[in-house]
Amino acid sequence: MGVVEGMDLPESVVDFLDQACLLDNDVLPQRYPTPAGWETIQIGFRVDEVGVDLCDGRSGWRSPWWVIGLNADQAPFFIDLDEEPDFPVYFAYPGCSSWQPIHVAECLMDFLELLDRLQDLEADPQRAIAWLQRHVDCDNELWADVCSAYAGEMERPSRPAAVVEELTEDHFGHLAVTDFGEQPAVIMAGLGRLMGLDSEETPVGAMAD
Repeated sequence: MGVVEGMDLPESVVDFLDQACLLDNDVLPQRYPTPAGWETIQIGFRVDEVGVDLCDGRSGWRSPWWVIGLNADQAPFFIDLDEEPDFPVYFAYPGCSSWQPIHVAECLMDFLELLDRLQDLEADPQRAIAWLQRHVDCDNELWADVCSAYAGEMERPSRPAAVVEELTEDHFGHLAVTDFGEQPAVIMAGLGRLMGLDSEETPVGAMAD
């Protein structure tokens, strides 16, 4: 097992983090923690930026849930550590009044194999879609969105025109956010999109490395 901040990570979780791949589909994970960064990627979900516990509160995040990856919108893929040894994989969309888990894989290793197969196929998005339609439930909200993204049917949120015109290299300023609420990662992802930042450039993205 890997040991993180006094916590033993199950071997299957360490193996997943060591082998997980990045795909071109923004709906799928675009960032994973290293075993050593396991605690940091939980910021905005289990705890806020100053370490206040967010579990079992208004946000709906439960104590056994641990984030294993984030997509381009900083939406979490996570497991429930009480569901050992298989660790089914869940996903939740940001922006709701509370986190609502969507079941996306029966176990962590199945999810890893699925990502590996998609990596082999995604040079031809139509083949990736056809494979998904044979192997997952495409009525599932997450997998439906993955297929839509491969089909080019999903539009990334765009910045308002007035903001795009004003945010040039000749304009500088400071932004102070005093309250991130119950879902700070969602707020930071929204600000990043508004300001035209990559996920690595947002504070939450940087802390997840």
